[in-house]
Amino acid sequence: MAENCTALRAGTVDVVQVFQPYAQELLASGTAHVWYAAASRGPTAYTTFNTTRAFLDKNPTLALGMTRAMHRTLKWIETHEGRDLARALAGYFPQIAQDTLAACFDRYKSLGLWNRDPRVQRAGVEWLRDAMLAAGAITTQLTYEECVDNRFAEQVAREDPPAM
Repeated sequence: MAENCTALRAGTVDVVQVFQPYAQELLASGTAHVWYAAASRGPTAYTTFNTTRAFLDKNPTLALGMTRAMHRTLKWIETHEGRDLARALAGYFPQIAQDTLAACFDRYKSLGLWNRDPRVQRAGVEWLRDAMLAAGAITTQLTYEECVDNRFAEQVAREDPPAM
């Protein structure tokens, strides 16, 4: 993606597809504008807790604790601005300026990319599945029920623990 940004700045290409923080850096420099935000295509399930059914059966307390932590974190994200997230996470991204990181988080929030709770939504899973089928990345059209176990997320949503 860095090479794509360099090519756009040099004028050797007219269009690039990049993720954050590259998009924000191009916007901030005045080099580019957003032509199409992929998030506008609808929900897609990317950030999820993935494991095997055997692990869930063997470690339900651990899975419930992870899910509870995800829910509390999502609630915290919902009530804080990008600068707060950037301040909390800057140590994980030392190569990115905090103002750029904050702008990236604000953009993600404005696009509604984070769920409000840990339940995995059917529309997101099915969209991702269909996109992966169309791209040839997978060959089996699994159902939502075959891929998702929301029992821990449902329990935590009912508990409604406080934000972290």
